[in-house]
Amino acid sequence: IKTANAGFNIMSTMAKQDKFSIPIETEQGTKVMNLTIKKDGENSGLVQASMTTETYGELSASLKLDEDGALVGQVVSDSSEGNFALKESEGRFKELLVASGYNPDGIEVGSVTAVNLGLYQGINKEGLYQVSVAVVKAMAGIV
Repeated sequence: IKTANAGFNIMSTMAKQDKFSIPIETEQGTKVMNLTIKKDGENSGLVQASMTTETYGELSASLKLDEDGALVGQVVSDSSEGNFALKESEGRFKELLVASGYNPDGIEVGSVTAVNLGLYQGINKEGLYQVSVAVVKAMAGIV
């Protein structure tokens, strides 16, 4: 019975989020972007994406929506050099999100300032996948 309960807990946790590995074609060849969409539970309405690149190192994004419907969160690298390079690409990243119909004003790009995403409502279930597509396109557009 304990094993069955553990299995149900794992299945319940998995149902609260979707994970994808997306191949991205870059100048350095094909890279894999990992995408997590949190639908329910703790930190619901969150879109997270990460990938390893030559320019930025480990690049990661965590985004939600604020009360006005603007995207909030951060896009950072795991190194100071990567964050410096990322800061130089901030305009292009945000342009790509605007082209997809999103307001990126609440996104910190290349900044180590922590953004408390727990303060924000999250993206509704219907919008999670649309935002995810925009984020993947924007990240792929700067690598």
